[in-house]
This record gives sequence, structure tokens and C-alpha cells, in this order.
Amino acid sequence: MTSRGNARIAGFTFLLYIAAGIASMVLFGQATGGEGVVMPGRHGAVSR
Repeated sequence: MTSRGNARIAGFTFLLYIAAGIASMVLFGQATGGEGVVMPGRHGAVSR
């Protein structure tokens, strides 16, 4: 494989890595947001 081909593969995988990181941050942020979740033992009190 030529160095140009290696550079293309490296560039593509780098962009894929960035996209996967952004997607995981969005999904993880929604999963741990905790909006509307009542903490156990608080009897309906709104958590911070």
C-alpha cells in the first residue's frame, strides 16, 4: 500500500474516531442527565 493510501485510511479512521466520540458524549449525557428522576428516599422531593 502506498503512503497516500495509508494517509487516506488514517484520515478516515481519525474522522470516524471523532464522530464516535461525539456520539458517545451525546448518548452518555442523555443517559446520565437525570432529568425528571426522583432519588429514592426523598419522597418526591426534587433533586438538584
